[in-house]
Amino acid sequence: MDQKELYERNWSNRLIRNPEMWPINTIIKKILKGNGRILEIGPGIWPKSPIASTFFLELTEVGAANLRKVGARASTGSIENIPFQDCSFDIVVALEVIEHVPNVQKSFSDVKRVLKRGGYFIFSTPVHQKLWTHFDTLAGHLRRFNPTMLLKYTLSNDLRLIKFTGRKDAPLFISNLNALMEIRFRSIFTFFSEMGLNLLSSVHGSKIYRELNKQAYDHKLWLEPNLFLNMSKKFGNVTLICRKKLN
Repeated sequence: MDQKELYERNWSNRLIRNPEMWPINTIIKKILKGNGRILEIGPGIWPKSPIASTFFLELTEVGAANLRKVGARASTGSIENIPFQDCSFDIVVALEVIEHVPNVQKSFSDVKRVLKRGGYFIFSTPVHQKLWTHFDTLAGHLRRFNPTMLLKYTLSNDLRLIKFTGRKDAPLFISNLNALMEIRFRSIFTFFSEMGLNLLSSVHGSKIYRELNKQAYDHKLWLEPNLFLNMSKKFGNVTLICRKKLN
C-alpha cells in the first residue's frame, strides 16, 4: 500500500480534532504573535495550527475535504513539491511528515523556498533506526532519522536550530503489540482512539494540566540547540524549531 492509499483509508470518516488540544498550538501562536501566514503540511485529522489563519496541505483529497468541513483552507500536495510561491509563509509546520517522504532533501529545500527570511520551520520526526518496530511499518514510515543527519538537512538549507524537545518511545514490545492489535482489530482500535482523543482534548484544555506541563507550552523552556546531539540520544521522537537565515 502506498502513502496515498494508506492515508485515504486512515482519514475516511474521521473527525478533525481541535488544534488547541496540542501544546504546539500555543507555541505556534506565540511565535506568530497574531500576524503572518502559516502553512501546515500533512496534519491529517490532527491539525496543530490555528484553523482560521493557516493554509493546510494534505496528500489526499479525503484529508483536504475533511479540513474544509471545519472551515479550513486546504489543498492537496506534497512537502516535496509545495504548490505555493517563494517566500510565502512566516511559519511552516510539518509534524510527523518527513519520515514518510521518499526525497527528504527536496522536502527541506522546498520548505526553505516557501519560507520568508527569518521564518520558522517547526517539524517533528521519529529518530534512531534501532528503535524501529512494526508500528513504524504500519504507520507508513520509510525511515527513522539519525539526529546528526537532521542537523545536516537543516544547516544545508539555511535553517538554524534554535530550540528542541523530545519524548521517549514506548517499549519495543508494546509498540509491536500495538501494531499487531491494530491490524487485527482496527475498527475497535479506531473507536477507542476517538474516545482517547476526546479525553485528551479535555485534559489538555484544563488549567491544571497546563500548569503542570509549562515546558510543553513554552518554547523558551525547551532545550538549547547545543545539547541536541547528546540529549536526543534519550528520545525516540524529536520536535525541532528552526529559523531561516535573515540574509
